Amino acid sequence: MTRFYNSTFDPWLIVLQIVVMQSLFYCSMGFFLFFFGFLLGVPIFLEQIFSAGAVGLNDAPSVVVLLAFTFTSITCAIFLVTVVERAKKCLDFAATIHLFHFLGCLVYAGFPTAWLWWLLMLFSLLCMTMLGEYLCWRQEMKEIPIRSVAHVLEV
Repeated sequence: MTRFYNSTFDPWLIVLQIVVMQSLFYCSMGFFLFFFGFLLGVPIFLEQIFSAGAVGLNDAPSVVVLLAFTFTSITCAIFLVTVVERAKKCLDFAATIHLFHFLGCLVYAGFPTAWLWWLLMLFSLLCMTMLGEYLCWRQEMKEIPIRSVAHVLEV
């Protein structure tokens, strides 16, 4: 991506960034589900991603889902720095990721009624947004390297 931000509206770039972030979200989710599932000896199913009933605190598969969502939100916040690059756009992209995930859950398993699922989505959204904004802000505040003054004066 570009380091100097174009002021023109580019819808294709935005669509591409959304597709990339959504793909990274599900790739990260799959990776962390497999990782924590392997550590805790839990088999992995598609339902763990798209069903609100898979979220809970009472058994190992539910804890795997909680851990996977938590680590996915942190990972996606890091991805926001390289894909989106702007702190002021982090909330928009994080909300879009979670909106599309909600729609996927709606299609796969119906309307999520578990309060813990909603709490997890809110936590994930806040974590991804705040950490992403902080990391993007730090990236934006880095000094821009400039050639030495002596080199510039040697015309």
